[in-house]
Amino acid sequence: MAVLLTCDAIEKHFDSRTVFSNISLSLHDGERLGVIGPNGAGKSTFLQILAGLMPPDEGAVSVRKGVRMALVPQDPRFDPAATQVRTELNLENRFLICYIGTMGMAHGLETLVAAAERLQTALPAATFLLIGEGSEKQRIAELAATRGLTNIRFLGQQPRERIPTYISAADVCLVILKKTELFKTVIPTKLLEYMACERPVIVAVDGQARRIVEAANAGLFVEPEDSEAIVQAILNLAADAQRRQRMGAGGREYIVRQLSRERTARTYLTVLSELIGANKRVGR
Repeated sequence: MAVLLTCDAIEKHFDSRTVFSNISLSLHDGERLGVIGPNGAGKSTFLQILAGLMPPDEGAVSVRKGVRMALVPQDPRFDPAATQVRTELNLENRFLICYIGTMGMAHGLETLVAAAERLQTALPAATFLLIGEGSEKQRIAELAATRGLTNIRFLGQQPRERIPTYISAADVCLVILKKTELFKTVIPTKLLEYMACERPVIVAVDGQARRIVEAANAGLFVEPEDSEAIVQAILNLAADAQRRQRMGAGGREYIVRQLSRERTARTYLTVLSELIGANKRVGR
């Protein structure tokens, strides 16, 4: 069988910590490679090196000419860790709405608190899981406590490699910003991560983010700062599991088809080629 890829004594270090060292292997046509280890063991780093997205500190990776490497997020339907997260947080039988990211002044999370207050009676099985840090986190947590809400949970910032697991554990994911013209040009990174993990999205951001979700049929748009609209969107999606599945699949398909690194690189090359051609035509 033809050799597709070889690693020769590769090593990777972060600061003074050795992530892994002296890894050598050959991957042949028709073979599969499994990478197993605990959280923080360097699995994602190793795969990024194999895909050419990160250089090793020592050693070398060789890929046969004509073979293209890409790093594709794991399909969340095959992520047993997502089930484990629900078990660890005692959320097995909850309808889980996740918000992951910064909790700052721009996000207007008091709208989420108002929605949670309505859902505490309208959908008792619902739980909001907020993961991250930010200047408004303490105020929002105190606001939820003052209103006696038991359907909002807060977690601190998590390791980057764990984020897809938390996303995959959710039934619905939420993107929320305050209502302002400035945010119509914003595409929150969390939106793309939710879609890549095949989760349906409720997007309370108008403009570019809304257009992506609607083009992909990946979720529902609601007006920013409208807590009742968030409530109705959650109730609608909670009542229709097949619709949630279709939206999740549409979002992931859009990311893979439209926003892969390979496609983005081709777009950059096209733009650069056009610029070079324009400069030549004007004699620069």
